[in-house]
Amino acid sequence: MNWKTFQQLLVFMVLLMGGVACHQPIARSDFNGFWQGPHPEDVNKKFYIHIYGKGTDTLVQAYWTDRHFFNSTFQVDSLFLKGDSIRFFVPMWGCHYNGKLSGPDEIVGGFSCPGEAFDTVRLARHNEAARFLTEAKLNCHKPGYHYAYVQPKQLDDKLNTARFQTRGDSLFIDSLMTGIIGGDYGRLNSFLLLKDNRLVCEEYFYGYTRNNVHPIESSTKSITSLLVGIAKDQGMITDINEPVYKLFPGYPNLRTGDYRKMTMKDLLTMMSGFKVDDNALFCNNNRIDFALKRELVHNPGSQFAYDG
Repeated sequence: MNWKTFQQLLVFMVLLMGGVACHQPIARSDFNGFWQGPHPEDVNKKFYIHIYGKGTDTLVQAYWTDRHFFNSTFQVDSLFLKGDSIRFFVPMWGCHYNGKLSGPDEIVGGFSCPGEAFDTVRLARHNEAARFLTEAKLNCHKPGYHYAYVQPKQLDDKLNTARFQTRGDSLFIDSLMTGIIGGDYGRLNSFLLLKDNRLVCEEYFYGYTRNNVHPIESSTKSITSLLVGIAKDQGMITDINEPVYKLFPGYPNLRTGDYRKMTMKDLLTMMSGFKVDDNALFCNNNRIDFALKRELVHNPGSQFAYDG
């Protein structure tokens, strides 16, 4: 072997050893984090698979989001990780997902569902999702985190703000915020505290800010009852037993048959007798029109039926 051949062989061996040294086996922890997938029909919705370690175990949690924010959770079973492969089962859909890492931030694969063609679904790493899915406050899961009170910002909304006045106020706010951030009260998106007609605490969680609008679901019913009480105190409403047709003169159907018996109290106590059809109501462009023209299935005031 001449010197030139030896040099070429030596370079080849160094490159080979370098290649071996640089190749690292894929560990289960390479899958840790949040993986984002699409909704099949709605571009505003996404699902997230959160894979994380707890002790020697690897756990998984799944979420739906709507317009970036948390919407609901769903169950994922039978997580299996081996090499660059991942497999899990979604009981609610009856579907298995099979995929492989195609890089540090992408899984290429899809869902196999009974009676359906294979559905290709790519998952993208999206660890920023922790801000609106699992972290009530940014970095609150890190060791040493402690809530730091800040006086609410004064805005041009005729609501004055102030700093808490007493040590008792401080202890109360700190204790409450610690509990909210720790999940002791469920999943809260915001908290505002007024004392002596001044806003002394304003906090938002899971990525929300004062500028984000989101559904408050059946809290609306309590607000409606409060507004009716205020209207009654101010003389706008004289009696909650007043017939509904007097409040809505533009709906002649309310003057006919059993509709005439329906009162405001029946509406407030969900004993109107209307047929309940929340899905159609929410999809209707004129909800009041739809709600007041529904079919009667019970005599007003005779039977409770939860009605959105």
